[in-house]
Amino acid sequence: MKKIFAYMSLVLTASILVACGSGSKQSADGKSAGNGDVELRVKEGMYILPPDESPEGNYLALKLEIKNTGNKKLEISNSDITLYNSDDEKTDSLNVYDSNDKFKMIGFESLAEGKTTTGYVVFEVDSKDESYELHYSPLIFEKRDVKDVKIKVDPSKYPDEKEKIVDLTKEYITNVFLNGEATGGTTNVSAKPSEAKIVSLVSSDEKDKKEKKDAEKESESGLTLANDLEKERSEFTKTFIDKFGREFTNYQPSEAELRTFVEAYIKANAKRAKITYDILPI
Repeated sequence: MKKIFAYMSLVLTASILVACGSGSKQSADGKSAGNGDVELRVKEGMYILPPDESPEGNYLALKLEIKNTGNKKLEISNSDITLYNSDDEKTDSLNVYDSNDKFKMIGFESLAEGKTTTGYVVFEVDSKDESYELHYSPLIFEKRDVKDVKIKVDPSKYPDEKEKIVDLTKEYITNVFLNGEATGGTTNVSAKPSEAKIVSLVSSDEKDKKEKKDAEKESESGLTLANDLEKERSEFTKTFIDKFGREFTNYQPSEAELRTFVEAYIKANAKRAKITYDILPI
């Protein structure tokens, strides 16, 4: 029996793909300020989970556009950009590394006059309901007393997709490995997949209302599952049948018998499984 339960470890090999839908997962901003030598604009922002950081923290990534409006070369560093809370306590930016180079941070670079650069700065904020002020202290050679560029920041206006990612993970696990149902334990989930054909037990009117509500929620976040749930559920079932069938020696069940057992096992596991979901940085 222990070997049977081992087959469910196939779940660990699952690859969950998240795609952006019609909505944007970043909040467009557009706030800007300048001091005659440099112009700073907050283009957009979002909450992220950097590697080696706690999922309980609030890490705000702001996409900044910096333009050199003076007549001297501008030396840029993310250490020149800080965040102050309502008590004037300073928070330095975090260094976040992306192995895919799709998350460009503001780094060390020289910006010629009239030129523009764009990149992210990341700060840990104590509270999304607190007011903050972004300060940029530009370093301009041969010039003294350069004024800070300041922009008000409202952390509550930026989207946090962590809960949505958990919901998408539940949807994937439920529909690929638990036959569209999960009724056992604390994570009592019954998610509707994008492609899988599962019979609904509600009336057509209730179903239409639910689908409309789900579509509106999906549109707000802009995140959807990019996986083909029907195909991956079929592949999981086939792999389960193949591996389980190779365990028999004296008796070889037919494919129909193996499929009947596997489908019954998945259905029973959906009722008894207790699943917890944690967001971990990659």
